[in-house]
Amino acid sequence: ISRYHRRTGPRKKHADFAALPVADQAIVSRLSGLLRVADGLDRGHTAAVETVTTELSRQVLTVRISPRLAGADLALECWGASRKADVLAKLLGREVAIVAELGDGG
Repeated sequence: ISRYHRRTGPRKKHADFAALPVADQAIVSRLSGLLRVADGLDRGHTAAVETVTTELSRQVLTVRISPRLAGADLALECWGASRKADVLAKLLGREVAIVAELGDGG
């Protein structure tokens, strides 16, 4: 799974992925999609995000993030997660929107 947290997501042409049973391929795809978004949420390597909540509609998975510190700017984390949401969006057949909430911080 960790192989797919950068660059491309799982592909049938990857020998190790192709060797997995179909059910396991689905699990790897789902987990790698989540891992990529999580990795993007720590783009600044500062653990700036305190909470993550999600809302799924027919067209969009909305990922709402709140800062660990009150008033912290989460623009970098939003950008990082949006940039890496491609695998998850394709898997879900929906847009993935990353939204920063103001939050009170911890």
